Amino acid sequence: MNATRTLALLLSALLLAACGKSGDRAGDAGSSAGKTSIVFGEQRNTRPIAEAAGTLEDAPYDFKFATFATPSTEFEAFRSGALDLASSNDITVLNAAQSGLKLKIVAEISGSFLQKSVGVIVQGNSPVKSIGELKGKKIVVSTARGGSGDNLLYGALKEAGLTQGDVSISYAPFNDALTAFRSGDIEILVTNDPYLILAEQASGRVLRNGQGINSGLGLIAASEASLADPAKRAAIQDVLKRLTQAGEWVQQHPDEYAAFLVKDTGIELSLAKLLVARGSATVGPISETTIATEQNVADQLVERSLWSRPTDVRAYFDASVYPAATENASITQSSAEGHSP
Repeated sequence: MNATRTLALLLSALLLAACGKSGDRAGDAGSSAGKTSIVFGEQRNTRPIAEAAGTLEDAPYDFKFATFATPSTEFEAFRSGALDLASSNDITVLNAAQSGLKLKIVAEISGSFLQKSVGVIVQGNSPVKSIGELKGKKIVVSTARGGSGDNLLYGALKEAGLTQGDVSISYAPFNDALTAFRSGDIEILVTNDPYLILAEQASGRVLRNGQGINSGLGLIAASEASLADPAKRAAIQDVLKRLTQAGEWVQQHPDEYAAFLVKDTGIELSLAKLLVARGSATVGPISETTIATEQNVADQLVERSLWSRPTDVRAYFDASVYPAATENASITQSSAEGHSP
């Protein structure tokens, strides 16, 4: 299979798995009579982990994933009341909270992949060898303005003694940016997975990823209305426990998880293993370290004039929903064991 077809297959498979398969689940979100229903919004990262591990299969409530292509559409659904839970990178969730969305951040998602899966990438034949050589260059960012890619670029430029004024920055949708990069129309791109890995497969060269710049945290937010319902609150706590177990299963079974991705998306095993090698996500309780890290992120958003005023982010968090004491509480044996795909 030639490189162009391989890349196209990977992208289309990932997007179909994200937008089609899970989108059908979202449309079937009605609960069984008398059962509590939980709908979890995500962006093609949490669902595969949970389904591969099988930790939500015997949940005593109706549970559905709703997968979205972009953070904006996910949080539009959250605002409409369609979601009980939503996960994304920390900046997206903080922005949602700062905008007045009625939510509480109830868990963190940690993992090295959150830093490795966003990067500044150049064409393989580009003369640019370091971030310091970007002065005067045109850079296309395909993540949302103020999002994880934007944050990486700002931090990388600052690290190299440059400012955003030293470069020309424009924004483009993920698909359009990737297509233009592959055709050679874009020399320097800031994007994240799966688009980053696709750009690398097209002979791109990563100058800098998010390690040491981005926080490496994702966040899970719960609707305040859902938390006010005792049955939903209990179910949300149980969901978080089961997702913790799922992340642990994936860490212990990387080959099985890669095989699951092959079945789930239709991509080749070699590419699935490359994605898995980025690392996996672990859901955990909110800690004082989490809040301190996110306060620093918020302060940087103010520094960059993306937020108009300093904000104490502690009010956005509720660590009581998933306290550390319950992180390893027992769940059903079948869930704890998971299953091989």
